[in-house]
Amino acid sequence: MTNSHKSYLVALSWLFFPAMGMAQNVGIGTNAPSEKLHVYQTTGNSTVAVQSIQNSSFSSLQLVTGSSTSDLLRYGSNSGSTIAGINANNATRLWSGDGRMIIGTGSANNLHFVTAATERMVINGTGQVGIGVTNPIGVLEVDAGILSETSVRLKSSSDIGIRQWFMMGNDLTAALVIARFGTSIGGNLFGLPVSNLSAMYTNDAGVNALALGNKNNIPLVFGTSNLERARIQGNGTMGIATATPNTNAQLHVKRPGTSDIAPVYEIGAIYGENGNTLEGSGVYGVTRTARSGNPMWAGVTGINYGAGTDRYGVIGYTGGTSAGGTYAAGVGGFGDYGVYAFGYTAAILAEHGSGGTAVELKNGFLKVTGDNKTAFKHTTAVGNISGNFSYLTYAIPSATDIVIVTHNFSPTATYLNKAVGVFWEAGNSRWCIYNEDLSNMPTNITFNVLVIKQ
Repeated sequence: MTNSHKSYLVALSWLFFPAMGMAQNVGIGTNAPSEKLHVYQTTGNSTVAVQSIQNSSFSSLQLVTGSSTSDLLRYGSNSGSTIAGINANNATRLWSGDGRMIIGTGSANNLHFVTAATERMVINGTGQVGIGVTNPIGVLEVDAGILSETSVRLKSSSDIGIRQWFMMGNDLTAALVIARFGTSIGGNLFGLPVSNLSAMYTNDAGVNALALGNKNNIPLVFGTSNLERARIQGNGTMGIATATPNTNAQLHVKRPGTSDIAPVYEIGAIYGENGNTLEGSGVYGVTRTARSGNPMWAGVTGINYGAGTDRYGVIGYTGGTSAGGTYAAGVGGFGDYGVYAFGYTAAILAEHGSGGTAVELKNGFLKVTGDNKTAFKHTTAVGNISGNFSYLTYAIPSATDIVIVTHNFSPTATYLNKAVGVFWEAGNSRWCIYNEDLSNMPTNITFNVLVIKQ
């Protein structure tokens, strides 16, 4: 019996023997039907056909329980029907009218989805989903194949919608969120209006809630306007506005738009670079508000605690000569500055590499203040006189100091019509002013004293 004969007999059996069809099982190809209708084929395919010859009609196989209906339906090429707004011409529909629908396998076998006779998606027996992948190894694996782009798009047609991707562990209230906010959404995130904002953040309260980076020796790059703006190299050095940060610095900041400059040989935590820009600075520090009680606050502060004699808190280098030459050192010149260099030989050191002027004061005076001044007044008194000399008291005196003194008549109006000089008293490690005629030094004589350290 052919398949067409079986289909014809099925129709006849339900048409002419409805009582028999409902009262007992009907078998085609078998004399022991196990269901209301049992079609059995010993060789080849076994098919039940439901056909309509009109293109404007459809053929359907309905499953009914009580008043609930599901169907497997084939629309004609000119049916004029739609399904959820979709043109249904030439479409096959598997439909549950008013109940749930379950599609799957009863064992650990794959569920395949196919278009154009090609597998597009698979759910394997363990529940892993592959799109363009036949053997997924993750919960979801996507491969675009020969297409130029692999992407997962989350879209909202409303400008008040939020497109979000949540990744979470066992705690469903803590997640890594990748979000895109609509243009008309109100509110703030990190102090920024969320309107038209793209963001990646975590709402986890854990100590190690968010880590961003890579596990290999490759850079992490940040950009805007389709241009690189900052990077962290694989070795941990950071560059802002440079793709080749100086390996001698932990942070290399360059003024945008300038060409790279060969790095100075000094090693530092921060390397600031400024190119051919008028009035530009490598590092520019500003203190806006005056502070009281702490003199160490400044725009730029450098402190070196090392023992080396050739290292300072801040080192400034000029490799060329400016047009005027007044404010720049010559070729090979250095300006070395150390502020509050506790216990070191110098707080400020200026050196001109070519032997020129190291320090120049223009239209101003040199002022000394504090308890330990390089220039001061000394008045003789009983407590500092010994015979023909009076000894000076200042911090850290040394035999190599240059001590210059002149008699100051004004404070006491006392004449000293004698030649005086200075000498180093080695036994007491101090400098003294003495009368060259060896007469006793009188009291109440004032001298101007300038000490220059060597």
